[in-house]
Amino acid sequence: MPTLTRMEARGGSATATVARQIRMIAVSVVTALAVLCSTAAGAAHAASAPSDFAGLGDWNWPTAGESQQLGADGVKAFRANLAWDWVEHTRGVRRWGGVDGLMRDASSGGYDLLLVLNGCVAWSCGTTRVAPQAPEQRAQYQSFVADAAGRYGQGGSYWAAHPELKPIRISWQIWNEVNVGADWPNPTAAGYADLLAETSGTIKRVDPSARVVSAGLAEMPAVSTGQTLTQFLTGLEQQASFRGSADVVAVHGYAENPAGTARILDAARRIMRAAGDTRPIWVTELGWASGGPAHAFVRDAAGQAAELRSAYDLLLGCRTRWGLERAYWFALSDATPAGLGEPDYWGMHTGLMDSAGAPKPALDAFREYLAGRDLPGGRGTGCALPGGDDPAATVITDPAAGPAPAVRIVKSPQYVGATGRAVVDFVTSMGNAGNAECSLNGGEWQLCATPYTLPRNLGEGTYNVQVRGVDANGRRGAPATATWTVDLTAPKTIFTKRPPRRVTSKAVTVRLGTTTSRRAAVAEQLTFQCKLNAGKWKRCQSRSRIAALKVGKQRLRVRAVDAAGNVDPRGALATFTVGRR
Repeated sequence: MPTLTRMEARGGSATATVARQIRMIAVSVVTALAVLCSTAAGAAHAASAPSDFAGLGDWNWPTAGESQQLGADGVKAFRANLAWDWVEHTRGVRRWGGVDGLMRDASSGGYDLLLVLNGCVAWSCGTTRVAPQAPEQRAQYQSFVADAAGRYGQGGSYWAAHPELKPIRISWQIWNEVNVGADWPNPTAAGYADLLAETSGTIKRVDPSARVVSAGLAEMPAVSTGQTLTQFLTGLEQQASFRGSADVVAVHGYAENPAGTARILDAARRIMRAAGDTRPIWVTELGWASGGPAHAFVRDAAGQAAELRSAYDLLLGCRTRWGLERAYWFALSDATPAGLGEPDYWGMHTGLMDSAGAPKPALDAFREYLAGRDLPGGRGTGCALPGGDDPAATVITDPAAGPAPAVRIVKSPQYVGATGRAVVDFVTSMGNAGNAECSLNGGEWQLCATPYTLPRNLGEGTYNVQVRGVDANGRRGAPATATWTVDLTAPKTIFTKRPPRRVTSKAVTVRLGTTTSRRAAVAEQLTFQCKLNAGKWKRCQSRSRIAALKVGKQRLRVRAVDAAGNVDPRGALATFTVGRR
Protein backbone atom coordinates (compact mmCIF):
# COMPACT_ATOMS: atom_id res chain seq x y z
CA MET A 1 0.00 0.00 0.00
CA PRO A 2 1.11 3.62 -0.43
CA THR A 3 2.87 5.44 2.36
CA LEU A 4 0.45 6.60 5.02
CA THR A 5 -0.35 10.30 4.99
CA ARG A 6 -1.24 12.83 7.66
CA MET A 7 -3.93 15.48 7.98
CA GLU A 8 -2.51 18.96 7.73
CA ALA A 9 -2.50 20.87 11.03
CA ARG A 10 -3.77 17.77 12.89
CA GLY A 11 -7.20 17.93 11.33
CA GLY A 12 -6.93 18.65 7.63
CA SER A 13 -9.04 21.22 5.90
CA ALA A 14 -12.19 22.70 7.41
CA THR A 15 -14.24 20.56 5.03
CA ALA A 16 -12.44 17.42 6.12
CA THR A 17 -12.89 18.31 9.78
CA VAL A 18 -16.64 18.79 9.41
CA ALA A 19 -16.92 15.54 7.47
CA ARG A 20 -15.10 13.70 10.25
CA GLN A 21 -17.38 15.23 12.89
CA ILE A 22 -20.39 13.98 10.96
CA ARG A 23 -18.68 10.62 10.67
CA MET A 24 -18.27 10.33 14.45
CA ILE A 25 -21.97 11.04 15.03
CA ALA A 26 -22.82 8.23 12.62
CA VAL A 27 -20.31 5.90 14.24
CA SER A 28 -21.74 6.61 17.70
CA VAL A 29 -25.20 5.56 16.52
CA VAL A 30 -23.80 2.35 15.08
CA THR A 31 -21.95 1.68 18.34
CA ALA A 32 -25.14 1.97 20.36
CA LEU A 33 -26.88 -0.48 18.05
CA ALA A 34 -23.95 -2.88 18.24
CA VAL A 35 -24.08 -2.87 22.06
CA LEU A 36 -27.80 -3.65 22.05
CA CYS A 37 -27.32 -6.51 19.60
CA SER A 38 -24.40 -8.02 21.51
CA THR A 39 -26.36 -7.92 24.77
CA ALA A 40 -29.23 -9.84 23.22
CA ALA A 41 -27.06 -12.46 21.52
CA GLY A 42 -26.31 -15.74 23.26
CA ALA A 43 -22.82 -17.09 23.74
CA ALA A 44 -23.20 -20.75 24.64
CA HIS A 45 -19.79 -21.57 23.16
CA ALA A 46 -17.67 -18.54 22.43
CA ALA A 47 -14.05 -17.53 21.98
CA SER A 48 -12.64 -14.05 22.38
CA ALA A 49 -9.71 -12.29 20.77
CA PRO A 50 -6.92 -10.87 22.93
CA SER A 51 -7.76 -7.22 23.52
CA ASP A 52 -4.94 -5.95 21.28
CA PHE A 53 -5.17 -8.64 18.58
CA ALA A 54 -7.24 -6.60 16.10
CA GLY A 55 -5.51 -3.31 15.34
CA LEU A 56 -6.33 -0.49 12.95
CA GLY A 57 -4.40 1.77 10.61
CA ASP A 58 -5.54 4.71 8.51
CA TRP A 59 -4.40 7.14 5.84
CA ASN A 60 -4.49 9.94 8.46
CA TRP A 61 -3.87 10.30 12.16
CA PRO A 62 -7.11 9.98 14.16
CA THR A 63 -8.72 13.25 15.23
CA ALA A 64 -9.55 13.86 18.89
CA GLY A 65 -13.16 12.85 18.27
CA GLU A 66 -12.16 9.70 16.42
CA SER A 67 -9.76 8.79 19.23
CA GLN A 68 -12.57 9.00 21.75
CA GLN A 69 -14.69 6.73 19.55
CA LEU A 70 -11.84 4.27 19.03
CA GLY A 71 -11.44 4.08 22.79
CA ALA A 72 -15.17 3.58 23.32
CA ASP A 73 -15.15 0.76 20.77
CA GLY A 74 -12.27 -0.97 22.53
CA VAL A 75 -9.47 -0.43 20.01
CA LYS A 76 -6.17 -1.05 21.80
CA ALA A 77 -3.66 -0.89 18.93
CA PHE A 78 -3.36 1.75 16.20
CA ARG A 79 -0.71 2.01 13.48
CA ALA A 80 0.35 5.49 12.33
CA ASN A 81 3.09 6.87 10.14
CA LEU A 82 5.81 9.10 11.61
CA ALA A 83 7.72 10.57 8.69
CA TRP A 84 10.96 12.42 9.28
CA ASP A 85 9.91 15.04 6.71
CA TRP A 86 6.82 15.99 8.76
CA VAL A 87 8.94 16.82 11.80
CA GLU A 88 12.11 18.29 10.26
CA HIS A 89 11.06 19.61 6.88
CA THR A 90 13.62 22.40 7.35
CA ARG A 91 17.05 21.27 8.41
CA GLY A 92 17.70 21.75 12.11
CA VAL A 93 14.10 22.77 12.90
CA ARG A 94 12.07 19.95 14.46
CA ARG A 95 8.41 20.65 15.06
CA TRP A 96 6.78 18.01 17.28
CA GLY A 97 3.44 19.75 17.83
CA GLY A 98 1.43 17.52 15.51
CA VAL A 99 2.96 14.35 16.93
CA ASP A 100 2.32 15.62 20.46
CA GLY A 101 -1.36 15.86 19.50
CA LEU A 102 -1.30 12.29 18.21
CA MET A 103 0.08 11.14 21.58
CA ARG A 104 -2.46 13.16 23.55
CA ASP A 105 -5.35 11.71 21.54
CA ALA A 106 -4.05 8.15 21.81
CA SER A 107 -3.69 8.52 25.58
CA SER A 108 -7.23 9.89 25.78
CA GLY A 109 -8.51 6.99 23.65
CA GLY A 110 -6.56 4.42 25.65
CA TYR A 111 -4.81 2.73 22.72
CA ASP A 112 -1.14 2.03 22.03
CA LEU A 113 0.64 3.18 18.87
CA LEU A 114 2.77 1.39 16.32
CA LEU A 115 4.75 4.22 14.69
CA VAL A 116 6.07 3.55 11.18
CA LEU A 117 9.43 5.22 10.50
CA ASN A 118 9.47 5.49 6.72
CA GLY A 119 11.09 7.92 4.30
CA CYS A 120 13.81 10.55 4.21
CA VAL A 121 13.81 14.37 3.90
CA ALA A 122 14.57 16.26 0.72
CA TRP A 123 17.31 18.38 2.26
CA SER A 124 19.23 15.23 3.20
CA CYS A 125 18.38 12.64 0.52
CA GLY A 126 17.13 14.83 -2.33
CA THR A 127 13.65 13.28 -2.12
CA THR A 128 11.41 11.78 0.56
CA ARG A 129 10.66 8.36 -0.99
CA VAL A 130 14.09 6.80 -0.47
CA ALA A 131 16.08 5.41 2.43
CA PRO A 132 19.01 7.30 3.95
CA GLN A 133 22.14 5.60 2.59
CA ALA A 134 25.20 7.84 2.76
CA PRO A 135 26.95 8.09 6.16
CA GLU A 136 25.89 11.72 6.67
CA GLN A 137 22.28 10.91 5.77
CA ARG A 138 22.26 7.96 8.17
CA ALA A 139 23.68 10.07 10.99
CA GLN A 140 21.04 12.75 10.45
CA TYR A 141 18.30 10.13 10.35
CA GLN A 142 19.48 8.44 13.56
CA SER A 143 19.50 11.81 15.30
CA PHE A 144 15.82 12.24 14.42
CA VAL A 145 15.00 8.69 15.58
CA ALA A 146 16.81 9.17 18.90
CA ASP A 147 14.92 12.41 19.48
CA ALA A 148 11.57 10.71 18.75
CA ALA A 149 12.29 7.75 21.03
CA GLY A 150 13.51 10.02 23.82
CA ARG A 151 10.39 12.14 23.56
CA TYR A 152 7.69 9.46 23.28
CA GLY A 153 9.22 6.24 24.60
CA GLN A 154 8.90 4.96 28.15
CA GLY A 155 9.80 7.79 30.54
CA GLY A 156 10.06 10.18 27.58
CA SER A 157 10.21 13.94 27.89
CA TYR A 158 6.70 14.43 26.49
CA TRP A 159 5.14 12.25 29.19
CA ALA A 160 7.24 13.91 31.89
CA ALA A 161 5.96 17.31 30.75
CA HIS A 162 2.34 16.09 30.81
CA PRO A 163 1.73 14.21 34.06
CA GLU A 164 -2.02 14.56 33.52
CA LEU A 165 -1.77 12.04 30.64
CA LYS A 166 -1.42 8.31 31.05
CA PRO A 167 1.62 7.24 28.99
CA ILE A 168 0.91 4.79 26.18
CA ARG A 169 3.19 2.09 24.85
CA ILE A 170 4.99 2.95 21.63
CA SER A 171 6.26 0.27 19.26
CA TRP A 172 8.46 1.24 16.32
CA GLN A 173 8.20 -0.25 12.83
CA ILE A 174 11.27 0.36 10.69
CA TRP A 175 10.08 1.07 7.15
CA ASN A 176 7.00 0.01 5.20
CA GLU A 177 6.91 -2.72 2.53
CA VAL A 178 10.66 -2.41 2.04
CA ASN A 179 10.72 -5.31 -0.45
CA VAL A 180 8.32 -3.80 -3.00
CA GLY A 181 10.80 -1.17 -4.24
CA ALA A 182 8.54 1.91 -4.08
CA ASP A 183 10.00 3.65 -1.01
CA TRP A 184 13.37 1.87 -1.14
CA PRO A 185 14.61 1.64 -4.75
CA ASN A 186 16.50 -1.57 -5.53
CA PRO A 187 16.05 -3.02 -2.02
CA THR A 188 18.41 -5.70 -0.71
CA ALA A 189 18.12 -7.79 2.42
CA ALA A 190 21.64 -6.79 3.48
CA GLY A 191 20.94 -3.07 3.02
CA TYR A 192 17.71 -3.17 4.98
CA ALA A 193 19.16 -5.37 7.73
CA ASP A 194 21.93 -2.81 8.19
CA LEU A 195 19.49 0.10 8.59
CA LEU A 196 17.25 -1.99 10.84
CA ALA A 197 20.14 -2.90 13.14
CA GLU A 198 21.36 0.70 13.36
CA THR A 199 17.88 2.17 13.96
CA SER A 200 16.90 -0.50 16.47
CA GLY A 201 20.12 0.17 18.36
CA THR A 202 19.37 3.90 18.43
CA ILE A 203 15.88 3.33 19.82
CA LYS A 204 16.91 0.80 22.47
CA ARG A 205 19.77 2.91 23.75
CA VAL A 206 17.19 5.59 24.54
CA ASP A 207 14.35 3.25 25.57
CA PRO A 208 15.52 -0.30 26.38
CA SER A 209 11.91 -1.43 26.84
CA ALA A 210 10.86 -0.39 23.32
CA ARG A 211 9.50 -3.01 20.95
CA VAL A 212 10.92 -2.88 17.41
CA VAL A 213 8.98 -4.35 14.47
CA SER A 214 10.52 -5.13 11.08
CA ALA A 215 9.00 -3.69 7.91
CA GLY A 216 5.77 -5.34 6.81
CA LEU A 217 6.69 -7.40 3.74
CA ALA A 218 4.20 -7.58 0.87
CA GLU A 219 3.80 -10.81 -1.05
CA MET A 220 4.93 -9.28 -4.32
CA PRO A 221 7.02 -6.28 -5.40
CA ALA A 222 5.48 -3.20 -6.99
CA VAL A 223 8.34 -2.73 -9.47
CA SER A 224 10.67 -5.12 -11.28
CA THR A 225 13.61 -4.21 -9.04
CA GLY A 226 11.73 -5.29 -5.92
CA GLN A 227 11.65 -8.77 -4.40
CA THR A 228 8.97 -11.23 -3.35
CA LEU A 229 8.29 -11.81 0.33
CA THR A 230 9.87 -15.26 0.20
CA GLN A 231 13.02 -13.93 -1.50
CA PHE A 232 13.44 -10.99 0.84
CA LEU A 233 12.66 -12.76 4.11
CA THR A 234 14.96 -15.63 3.18
CA GLY A 235 17.69 -13.06 2.56
CA LEU A 236 16.99 -11.34 5.88
CA GLU A 237 17.27 -14.59 7.82
CA GLN A 238 20.75 -14.98 6.32
CA GLN A 239 21.86 -11.64 7.81
CA ALA A 240 23.62 -12.07 11.14
CA SER A 241 22.09 -8.90 12.62
CA PHE A 242 18.46 -9.56 11.70
CA ARG A 243 17.57 -11.82 14.63
CA GLY A 244 18.72 -9.33 17.24
CA SER A 245 17.44 -6.16 15.56
CA ALA A 246 13.67 -6.67 15.65
CA ASP A 247 11.42 -8.12 18.34
CA VAL A 248 8.65 -8.85 15.83
CA VAL A 249 8.64 -9.93 12.15
CA ALA A 250 5.87 -8.27 10.12
CA VAL A 251 4.08 -9.20 6.90
CA HIS A 252 1.16 -7.73 4.97
CA GLY A 253 -1.83 -9.96 4.39
CA TYR A 254 -3.32 -8.62 1.14
CA ALA A 255 -4.50 -11.58 -0.92
CA GLU A 256 -7.36 -12.78 -3.10
CA ASN A 257 -9.16 -14.24 -0.06
CA PRO A 258 -8.45 -15.19 3.59
CA ALA A 259 -6.94 -18.48 2.46
CA GLY A 260 -4.42 -16.41 0.53
CA THR A 261 -3.58 -14.47 3.70
CA ALA A 262 -2.98 -17.84 5.40
CA ARG A 263 -0.67 -18.77 2.53
CA ILE A 264 1.41 -15.63 3.17
CA LEU A 265 1.69 -16.41 6.87
CA ASP A 266 2.57 -20.04 6.15
CA ALA A 267 5.37 -18.89 3.85
CA ALA A 268 6.75 -16.48 6.44
CA ARG A 269 6.67 -18.97 9.31
CA ARG A 270 8.13 -21.71 7.08
CA ILE A 271 11.16 -19.53 6.27
CA MET A 272 11.55 -18.49 9.91
CA ARG A 273 11.34 -22.11 11.14
CA ALA A 274 14.01 -23.17 8.69
CA ALA A 275 16.27 -20.46 10.18
CA GLY A 276 15.39 -21.34 13.78
CA ASP A 277 13.57 -18.02 14.21
CA THR A 278 10.83 -18.22 16.86
CA ARG A 279 9.93 -14.52 17.06
CA PRO A 280 6.24 -13.54 16.88
CA ILE A 281 4.63 -12.32 13.65
CA TRP A 282 2.38 -9.29 13.23
CA VAL A 283 0.23 -8.65 10.17
CA THR A 284 0.60 -4.88 9.98
CA GLU A 285 -1.79 -4.42 7.03
CA LEU A 286 -4.60 -6.46 5.52
CA GLY A 287 -7.95 -5.65 3.96
CA TRP A 288 -10.39 -6.05 1.12
CA ALA A 289 -12.10 -3.25 -0.79
CA SER A 290 -15.81 -2.49 -1.03
CA GLY A 291 -15.48 -0.71 -4.37
CA GLY A 292 -13.09 0.84 -6.86
CA PRO A 293 -11.82 -0.41 -10.22
CA ALA A 294 -12.17 -4.13 -10.96
CA HIS A 295 -9.64 -6.19 -9.04
CA ALA A 296 -9.41 -9.55 -7.29
CA PHE A 297 -9.43 -7.74 -3.93
CA VAL A 298 -12.71 -5.87 -4.58
CA ARG A 299 -16.06 -6.96 -3.10
CA ASP A 300 -19.34 -5.19 -2.42
CA ALA A 301 -19.96 -3.76 1.06
CA ALA A 302 -21.47 -6.99 2.40
CA GLY A 303 -18.69 -9.04 0.84
CA GLN A 304 -16.04 -6.87 2.48
CA ALA A 305 -17.60 -7.51 5.90
CA ALA A 306 -17.78 -11.24 5.17
CA GLU A 307 -14.09 -11.37 4.20
CA LEU A 308 -13.15 -9.47 7.36
CA ARG A 309 -14.98 -11.97 9.58
CA SER A 310 -13.57 -14.96 7.70
CA ALA A 311 -10.04 -13.57 7.89
CA TYR A 312 -10.08 -12.69 11.59
CA ASP A 313 -11.76 -15.99 12.52
CA LEU A 314 -9.01 -17.81 10.62
CA LEU A 315 -6.21 -15.67 12.07
CA LEU A 316 -7.51 -16.18 15.61
CA GLY A 317 -8.02 -19.91 15.23
CA CYS A 318 -4.58 -20.47 13.68
CA ARG A 319 -2.55 -17.90 15.61
CA THR A 320 -0.54 -20.61 17.39
CA ARG A 321 0.44 -22.08 14.01
CA TRP A 322 2.11 -18.81 13.03
CA GLY A 323 3.01 -17.29 16.40
CA LEU A 324 0.67 -14.46 15.37
CA GLU A 325 0.14 -11.70 17.93
CA ARG A 326 -1.62 -8.91 16.01
CA ALA A 327 -3.42 -8.18 12.76
CA TYR A 328 -4.02 -4.54 11.74
CA TRP A 329 -6.88 -3.83 9.34
CA PHE A 330 -6.19 -1.07 6.84
CA ALA A 331 -7.98 1.31 6.87
CA LEU A 332 -10.37 3.08 9.22
CA SER A 333 -11.81 5.08 6.29
CA ASP A 334 -11.59 5.22 2.51
CA ALA A 335 -9.33 7.64 0.65
CA THR A 336 -10.04 9.54 -2.58
CA PRO A 337 -7.91 10.05 -5.69
CA ALA A 338 -7.99 13.81 -5.11
CA GLY A 339 -6.89 13.37 -1.51
CA LEU A 340 -3.92 11.17 -2.41
CA GLY A 341 -3.10 12.81 -5.73
CA GLU A 342 -3.01 9.52 -7.64
CA PRO A 343 -5.37 7.41 -9.80
CA ASP A 344 -8.14 5.42 -8.16
CA TYR A 345 -7.37 1.81 -7.22
CA TRP A 346 -8.77 -0.87 -4.89
CA GLY A 347 -6.56 0.16 -1.95
CA MET A 348 -8.47 3.44 -1.54
CA HIS A 349 -11.66 1.52 -0.69
CA THR A 350 -10.64 -0.81 2.15
CA GLY A 351 -11.97 1.50 4.88
CA LEU A 352 -14.48 0.48 7.52
CA MET A 353 -16.16 3.79 6.63
CA ASP A 354 -16.41 5.51 3.28
CA SER A 355 -14.61 8.76 2.51
CA ALA A 356 -17.65 10.79 3.62
CA GLY A 357 -17.70 9.10 7.03
CA ALA A 358 -20.63 6.73 6.52
CA PRO A 359 -20.10 3.38 8.29
CA LYS A 360 -19.95 0.23 6.19
CA PRO A 361 -21.08 -3.24 7.36
CA ALA A 362 -17.38 -4.04 7.90
CA LEU A 363 -17.30 -1.59 10.83
CA ASP A 364 -19.70 -3.70 12.89
CA ALA A 365 -17.81 -6.82 11.81
CA PHE A 366 -14.50 -5.38 13.03
CA ARG A 367 -15.96 -4.43 16.41
CA GLU A 368 -16.67 -8.10 17.10
CA TYR A 369 -12.92 -8.65 17.62
CA LEU A 370 -12.26 -5.74 19.98
CA ALA A 371 -11.71 -5.61 23.75
CA GLY A 372 -11.98 -9.35 24.25
CA ARG A 373 -15.61 -9.59 23.09
CA ASP A 374 -16.98 -13.12 22.78
CA LEU A 375 -17.37 -14.62 19.31
CA PRO A 376 -20.47 -16.83 19.05
CA GLY A 377 -20.82 -20.22 17.42
CA GLY A 378 -17.32 -21.48 18.02
CA ARG A 379 -15.77 -18.93 15.67
CA GLY A 380 -12.03 -18.47 16.02
CA THR A 381 -11.65 -21.47 18.36
CA GLY A 382 -9.70 -23.87 16.15
CA CYS A 383 -7.43 -23.94 13.10
CA ALA A 384 -9.17 -25.55 10.14
CA LEU A 385 -6.05 -25.54 7.95
CA PRO A 386 -4.28 -28.83 7.18
CA GLY A 387 -2.02 -29.52 10.15
CA GLY A 388 -4.01 -27.25 12.46
CA ASP A 389 -2.09 -25.30 15.10
CA ASP A 390 1.22 -27.05 14.51
CA PRO A 391 3.85 -24.63 13.11
CA ALA A 392 5.46 -27.63 11.39
CA ALA A 393 2.41 -27.79 9.13
CA THR A 394 3.75 -24.74 7.29
CA VAL A 395 6.63 -26.80 5.89
CA ILE A 396 6.21 -28.15 2.35
CA THR A 397 7.07 -31.84 2.43
CA ASP A 398 6.18 -32.68 -1.17
CA PRO A 399 7.40 -30.15 -3.75
CA ALA A 400 5.07 -31.64 -6.37
CA ALA A 401 1.95 -31.46 -4.18
CA GLY A 402 -0.95 -29.34 -5.31
CA PRO A 403 -1.80 -27.79 -8.66
CA ALA A 404 0.59 -25.60 -10.61
CA PRO A 405 -0.08 -21.86 -10.11
CA ALA A 406 -2.77 -20.42 -12.37
CA VAL A 407 -3.00 -16.88 -13.78
CA ARG A 408 -6.05 -14.87 -14.78
CA ILE A 409 -5.84 -11.50 -16.58
CA VAL A 410 -8.56 -9.23 -15.22
CA LYS A 411 -7.86 -6.05 -17.20
CA SER A 412 -5.89 -5.19 -20.34
CA PRO A 413 -6.16 -2.59 -23.10
CA GLN A 414 -7.43 -3.12 -26.63
CA TYR A 415 -5.68 -0.06 -28.03
CA VAL A 416 -2.92 2.22 -26.71
CA GLY A 417 -2.27 5.67 -28.13
CA ALA A 418 0.59 8.14 -28.24
CA THR A 419 -0.07 9.52 -24.73
CA GLY A 420 -0.87 6.23 -23.03
CA ARG A 421 0.86 2.99 -22.17
CA ALA A 422 -0.30 -0.59 -21.82
CA VAL A 423 -1.17 -1.73 -18.31
CA VAL A 424 -2.10 -5.36 -17.66
CA ASP A 425 -3.79 -6.25 -14.36
CA PHE A 426 -3.73 -9.93 -13.34
CA VAL A 427 -4.16 -12.25 -10.38
CA THR A 428 -2.72 -15.68 -9.67
CA SER A 429 -3.97 -18.57 -7.58
CA MET A 430 -1.24 -17.62 -5.11
CA GLY A 431 -2.74 -14.24 -4.24
CA ASN A 432 -1.41 -10.73 -4.58
CA ALA A 433 -0.13 -11.47 -8.09
CA GLY A 434 1.75 -14.41 -6.61
CA ASN A 435 5.28 -14.95 -7.84
CA ALA A 436 4.78 -14.01 -11.47
CA GLU A 437 6.86 -13.75 -14.65
CA CYS A 438 6.01 -11.80 -17.80
CA SER A 439 7.19 -12.08 -21.40
CA LEU A 440 6.64 -9.37 -24.03
CA ASN A 441 6.15 -10.67 -27.57
CA GLY A 442 7.83 -13.99 -26.77
CA GLY A 443 10.89 -12.36 -25.25
CA GLU A 444 12.77 -13.17 -22.07
CA TRP A 445 10.69 -14.02 -18.99
CA GLN A 446 11.12 -11.42 -16.23
CA LEU A 447 9.77 -11.05 -12.69
CA CYS A 448 6.66 -8.86 -12.78
CA ALA A 449 3.92 -7.61 -10.47
CA THR A 450 0.38 -6.46 -11.04
CA PRO A 451 -0.45 -4.02 -12.48
CA TYR A 452 2.23 -4.72 -15.11
CA THR A 453 3.06 -1.48 -16.92
CA LEU A 454 4.70 -1.70 -20.34
CA PRO A 455 7.19 0.88 -21.69
CA ARG A 456 6.01 3.96 -23.58
CA ASN A 457 8.49 3.64 -26.45
CA LEU A 458 6.80 0.75 -28.26
CA GLY A 459 6.27 1.44 -31.96
CA GLU A 460 3.01 0.98 -33.81
CA GLY A 461 1.82 -2.58 -34.18
CA THR A 462 0.24 -5.48 -32.33
CA TYR A 463 1.77 -6.67 -29.05
CA ASN A 464 1.14 -9.38 -26.52
CA VAL A 465 2.34 -10.13 -23.03
CA GLN A 466 2.26 -13.57 -21.44
CA VAL A 467 1.97 -13.93 -17.67
CA ARG A 468 2.66 -17.11 -15.70
CA GLY A 469 2.78 -17.95 -12.01
CA VAL A 470 5.82 -19.43 -10.26
CA ASP A 471 5.38 -21.11 -6.87
CA ALA A 472 7.84 -21.42 -3.99
CA ASN A 473 9.22 -24.64 -5.48
CA GLY A 474 9.91 -23.13 -8.89
CA ARG A 475 6.97 -24.76 -10.69
CA ARG A 476 5.57 -22.60 -13.48
CA GLY A 477 1.94 -22.66 -14.51
CA ALA A 478 0.37 -22.19 -17.93
CA PRO A 479 0.58 -18.56 -19.11
CA ALA A 480 -2.31 -16.21 -19.75
CA THR A 481 -2.05 -13.78 -22.67
CA ALA A 482 -3.15 -10.20 -23.25
CA THR A 483 -2.99 -8.68 -26.75
CA TRP A 484 -3.35 -5.03 -27.79
CA THR A 485 -2.59 -2.63 -30.63
CA VAL A 486 -0.32 0.41 -30.35
CA ASP A 487 -1.66 3.18 -32.58
CA LEU A 488 0.37 6.40 -32.58
CA THR A 489 -1.33 8.10 -35.54
CA ALA A 490 -3.92 10.73 -34.72
CA PRO A 491 -7.05 10.82 -36.88
CA LYS A 492 -7.63 13.64 -39.36
CA THR A 493 -11.13 15.10 -39.06
CA ILE A 494 -13.24 16.26 -41.99
CA PHE A 495 -16.74 17.58 -42.50
CA THR A 496 -18.70 15.24 -44.74
CA LYS A 497 -21.52 17.79 -44.54
CA ARG A 498 -20.64 21.37 -43.69
CA PRO A 499 -23.10 23.98 -42.41
CA PRO A 500 -24.44 26.55 -44.92
CA ARG A 501 -22.54 29.82 -45.03
CA ARG A 502 -25.63 31.70 -43.84
CA VAL A 503 -28.67 30.49 -41.94
CA THR A 504 -31.62 32.16 -40.32
CA SER A 505 -32.27 29.40 -37.81
CA LYS A 506 -30.19 29.08 -34.64
CA ALA A 507 -29.25 25.46 -35.27
CA VAL A 508 -27.36 23.68 -38.04
CA THR A 509 -26.80 20.01 -38.86
CA VAL A 510 -23.32 18.72 -39.72
CA ARG A 511 -21.85 15.32 -40.50
CA LEU A 512 -18.32 14.39 -39.44
CA GLY A 513 -15.79 11.82 -40.51
CA THR A 514 -12.08 11.18 -40.99
CA THR A 515 -9.81 10.56 -43.94
CA THR A 516 -9.77 6.99 -45.26
CA SER A 517 -6.16 6.42 -44.18
CA ARG A 518 -7.37 5.30 -40.77
CA ARG A 519 -7.30 1.55 -40.07
CA ALA A 520 -10.85 0.21 -40.33
CA ALA A 521 -10.82 -1.49 -36.90
CA VAL A 522 -9.83 1.75 -35.21
CA ALA A 523 -12.02 3.97 -37.36
CA GLU A 524 -15.11 2.01 -36.34
CA GLN A 525 -14.63 3.23 -32.75
CA LEU A 526 -14.13 6.93 -33.42
CA THR A 527 -15.74 9.55 -31.23
CA PHE A 528 -16.00 13.27 -31.92
CA GLN A 529 -15.77 16.50 -29.96
CA CYS A 530 -17.24 19.85 -30.96
CA LYS A 531 -16.60 23.39 -29.75
CA LEU A 532 -18.68 26.40 -30.76
CA ASN A 533 -16.94 29.77 -30.62
CA ALA A 534 -15.09 30.15 -27.28
CA GLY A 535 -17.01 27.37 -25.56
CA LYS A 536 -15.63 24.12 -24.17
CA TRP A 537 -15.04 20.92 -26.09
CA LYS A 538 -18.08 18.66 -25.77
CA ARG A 539 -18.70 15.19 -27.09
CA CYS A 540 -20.78 15.14 -30.26
CA GLN A 541 -21.92 12.59 -32.82
CA SER A 542 -20.87 11.97 -36.40
CA ARG A 543 -24.24 13.52 -37.27
CA SER A 544 -24.81 16.44 -34.93
CA ARG A 545 -27.26 19.31 -34.66
CA ILE A 546 -25.36 22.35 -33.44
CA ALA A 547 -27.29 25.14 -31.72
CA ALA A 548 -25.90 28.64 -32.20
CA LEU A 549 -26.45 30.86 -29.19
CA LYS A 550 -26.64 34.26 -30.84
CA VAL A 551 -27.03 36.10 -34.12
CA GLY A 552 -23.78 36.72 -35.94
CA LYS A 553 -20.69 34.90 -37.13
CA GLN A 554 -20.09 31.42 -35.65
CA ARG A 555 -16.91 29.33 -35.51
CA LEU A 556 -17.43 25.58 -35.18
CA ARG A 557 -14.36 23.44 -34.48
CA VAL A 558 -14.55 19.64 -34.51
CA ARG A 559 -12.00 16.92 -33.81
CA ALA A 560 -11.95 13.14 -33.82
CA VAL A 561 -10.70 10.89 -31.02
CA ASP A 562 -9.83 7.30 -31.92
CA ALA A 563 -10.12 4.15 -29.82
CA ALA A 564 -6.49 4.48 -28.75
CA GLY A 565 -7.16 7.92 -27.29
CA ASN A 566 -5.31 9.83 -30.03
CA VAL A 567 -6.85 13.27 -30.57
CA ASP A 568 -6.71 15.12 -33.87
CA PRO A 569 -4.40 18.04 -32.99
CA ARG A 570 -5.72 20.33 -35.74
CA GLY A 571 -9.32 19.31 -36.16
CA ALA A 572 -11.55 20.92 -38.76
CA LEU A 573 -13.12 24.38 -38.80
CA ALA A 574 -16.36 25.63 -40.27
CA THR A 575 -17.62 29.19 -40.11
CA PHE A 576 -21.17 30.34 -40.75
CA THR A 577 -23.37 33.30 -39.97
CA VAL A 578 -26.72 33.30 -38.20
CA GLY A 579 -28.84 36.12 -39.60
CA ARG A 580 -32.07 37.59 -38.42
CA ARG A 581 -35.25 36.21 -39.90
